[in-house]
Amino acid sequence: MKKAENFVGVILILVLIFTLIWVNWQRIEKKTPPKKENPLKGIDPQNPFYTPPLEKKDIPFGAILLEVSQDGFKPDRFEVKKGQKVTLVLSSTDNNFHSLIFEKEELEKVKIIVEPKTTRGIVFFAPENPGEYRFFDLEVQGKEKPKGVMVVK
Repeated sequence: MKKAENFVGVILILVLIFTLIWVNWQRIEKKTPPKKENPLKGIDPQNPFYTPPLEKKDIPFGAILLEVSQDGFKPDRFEVKKGQKVTLVLSSTDNNFHSLIFEKEELEKVKIIVEPKTTRGIVFFAPENPGEYRFFDLEVQGKEKPKGVMVVK
């Protein structure tokens, strides 16, 4: 009889332990935030549009990062291959609005506007024709507009 009582006691203790483990596991699962998807991932390069504000950690590996201020773009020149899928990220480093707009009509859809101290990205296909494609910042007031060049090879 004692063996049966001991057996029932062990079973009850095991059920209690497993119940506590399960309850704590449920709490842990609820506290774990969902994995944040890369905001640049869903952009169709055929129909580019810029992203909502990005954090530095959201910038994907291989993206071209341009910083912009009243002093201009840094770097002010970058290279891509013709037809390449380009991930371009623009980051305002001062307290002003900035933009990146290409001069050539074939890149008219590729434009980014950033608020002060904000970063945004865009994904597009580089032109098929090699050459230099100039871009500028329309938002700078009272002096020559900062300029830059995308070189397509």
